[in-house]
This record gives sequence, structure tokens and C-alpha cells, in this order.
Amino acid sequence: YRPRLAVFINYRIPSEMASLIETEDVLQELFAKAFAELDQFEYRGPGSFFRWLATRANNLVKGKLRYSSRKKRKALRFLNTKTRYSENESEPFVDTQTPTRIYRTSERLQSLFELLDALPEKYRQAILLAKIEGLSIAESADRMSLSKSAFSIVLHRALKRIRELQPMTITR
Repeated sequence: YRPRLAVFINYRIPSEMASLIETEDVLQELFAKAFAELDQFEYRGPGSFFRWLATRANNLVKGKLRYSSRKKRKALRFLNTKTRYSENESEPFVDTQTPTRIYRTSERLQSLFELLDALPEKYRQAILLAKIEGLSIAESADRMSLSKSAFSIVLHRALKRIRELQPMTITR
């Protein structure tokens, strides 16, 4: 869910606040909170776990925006306080993310952000609703105030455009 959530979060943060609120910070906080609250998750069909995570991500972003916009306080950048040890100091923290994996993931996400930013707003919104948030055609069309057939056409054109913009990949 990480890449989808990163895109979801990135486009919830207004550009003027992007220097104060990092997508990665929100993701880390989201996963920590979701793990702690996992017993509150209730399965309601396919996609319900992503929607549960996305709701929490949206609330985290809103909270950070409220906090950052308060004039009495300056927005703080939170340092990563994760240690190499778990709560029980005798158990080492296991991190399967190597620097190379982190870099590749970051690089792919940055490429995706650039592709989405290159699209017209209507196309980007259609992709975010249908492919990132995972809403149905009907729900997506309703959010964009379009008919289902009009939304389907916009989504088709958006996906076609993103394929045209995407650089050719060479596989060996």
C-alpha cells in the first residue's frame, strides 16, 4: 500500500505547505498509528483496508496542516527518532530496507509524481480517484460531478496520456 498511500498523501498536501510537511513523515506516522490501531480495523470487502489507511492518512495530513498553519507556533520538522532497537532493548530492530531499495522506491515515486503533475488537473484527479483511492467508476464520477460514461472517457484519456508521457523502459 505504500506507493498508493504516498501518492494519496502527496496530493493532499497543498504546494505551499510541501516544505513543512513531508510525505515520508506522514507515511511513517501513519504506519505506526495503523499498527497500534489494527484491532480497530473492520473488513468490509475488497479495498476496505486501503480505505481505512487512507482515512487515517487524510486525518494526519489535516492535523499537520492545522498545526503548521497556526500563527502562534512555527511548524516543526520532526526528526526520525527510530532507533536500531525495539521496545525491548534486547531485541534488535530488523530493517529489510536497504539504502538501494529505499532509493529505488523513492526514485519510482518521484517519477510517478512527475508524470501525474504533467497531466491536466481533470486527468490527474480521475487517476487519483479511480487508481489511487480505488473508488468505483460511480463514486469517482460523483466526486467529479460527471456521469459514469463521461468519467470513464476522462479516465481512459488520462491513462492513455500517462502512457504517452511515460518513458520507454528497456528490459533485458
